Amino acid sequence: MLHWLFTLLLSTTSICLGAQTATQIMARVNDQLAAVPQGAFHVKSYRKSINKTDTTTYAGRVYFFRNEPFADSFCLFFIEQPSEGILYAYDGQAFYQTHLQQKVIWQEQVRESGGIRKRLQKSSVHSIAYQGILNNTPLPAYPIERFSRAHIDTLDGHLRITATEAFANPMKILSKDPDSGTTQWTYTLQLPDLALLRAEVWAIIGHKVQYDDYHLSAIEALPEQVTMSSLFPLDSLLKAGYSLKDVESARKRLGALAIPIQVNDTLPPFELPLLSGGIMASNTFKDGLVLYDFWFKNCFYCHLLIPLINQLHRDYGNKGLHVFGINSHDKDLLRLADFVQDREIAYPTLLDTDHKYFDALRLQGVPVLVLVEAKSGKVLHVSYGKTENLEQELRAEIEKRL
Repeated sequence: MLHWLFTLLLSTTSICLGAQTATQIMARVNDQLAAVPQGAFHVKSYRKSINKTDTTTYAGRVYFFRNEPFADSFCLFFIEQPSEGILYAYDGQAFYQTHLQQKVIWQEQVRESGGIRKRLQKSSVHSIAYQGILNNTPLPAYPIERFSRAHIDTLDGHLRITATEAFANPMKILSKDPDSGTTQWTYTLQLPDLALLRAEVWAIIGHKVQYDDYHLSAIEALPEQVTMSSLFPLDSLLKAGYSLKDVESARKRLGALAIPIQVNDTLPPFELPLLSGGIMASNTFKDGLVLYDFWFKNCFYCHLLIPLINQLHRDYGNKGLHVFGINSHDKDLLRLADFVQDREIAYPTLLDTDHKYFDALRLQGVPVLVLVEAKSGKVLHVSYGKTENLEQELRAEIEKRL
């Protein structure tokens, strides 16, 4: 009897929802989320970036507080990630990362550095702090216009809403690359209460796929006496022997001790294996110039530099410019070789798989281009990323020396 009543309830709910558009249903989901002033939920997420084949898994329990003052696009939150022995917290001013075993709390003032959203984009906690729920109430958790042409399915007591949208391919570099890709959002809602159970975002460009797949528990409302400070009692933790360290101060100290290689420095000597086989030393060439490109295959801006470096290799290779890529990140050499072939990289690739040379130059990111005199090793040019005048600056330096 109870099973029959439940089935009837679900079918009645489905009929009622069937008369609504996806936009109306997601508006109800937004309203329900906004109606919970403070709550908690479990999340397990799976993430794959577009140039990787492996999937990374994250899991944790998230507490959020919309009834406490905040001045960013995220409400206050606290995250437990017990498997990693880490706690995260955002109190409206600072972002905290607590390492339980070391009893260290790292504090970062995020309002001055672009806000909490920008900070989360740099961290794996982005895959736990699900912004669809942690957005503050003035900013809808789900942009309603996305669902104007969405598809609705009902299956086994769940409602699935799928929306798709085409976009211009930002990674189109070679003529063979697809002109466009597709983003697909799929949300699985529990019937009859429309609790969000799963949120998927897929980006598909040709045969490449990137996705974020969040599996969520239903939100549990928290009683009023549970506050941000009760979950993350900073003063009590400090009294218990935890040390508080400031991220920005640590960066400044590190920067003072580890200034990256710069113009007029001498390139440290090296002997590195070639991806194609053999060993190359930094003193191999006795004249001309050498251009080194520090990169790895999952770096978007590294991709954007490949056509320019290929062109410099073609234009000046027979005039005394020697060009090499130095890869310090990719461990799978077969996949790396496939990538080099697919991207039509015309210059040799050196391998620095233990990061020793990357660290010797005190580099802090990629891509980095370093132009040196072959004989003396004197550094003539250093650039980070892809800047507007990069090609002009490189050509001027090369033509002045060759």
